Amino acid sequence: MCEKTDTNRLKPGSLVMVKGFPCKVTDTTTAKPGKHGSAKVILKAKDILTDKMYECTFHAGDMVDAPIVKRVEYTLLNIDEESLEMLDGAGEIKSDVNLPNAEGHLVDVRKRI
Repeated sequence: MCEKTDTNRLKPGSLVMVKGFPCKVTDTTTAKPGKHGSAKVILKAKDILTDKMYECTFHAGDMVDAPIVKRVEYTLLNIDEESLEMLDGAGEIKSDVNLPNAEGHLVDVRKRI
């Protein structure tokens, strides 16, 4: 699910869809209007799922997609080999989550677990 947001309102920490991926903005720069049209907003953003960096340019004032993100916290109950057993705020047990891989950007998360 996505909502629309104005490129002029984007700042570091904002969420935006870049090339179809949900990203968190890390840096914004505005290029002044010149002889080739309107001002441009240049974004650097990091994919919230894979940590991959993206850079893209939008026209100032364009409406772009922004992902709707919901944060849910769980209490870890048990680790059974590679799967986690967790408890949510409503008291429901969730046991269909695997430990993050020992490689990639989630290595630190795995170590903390």
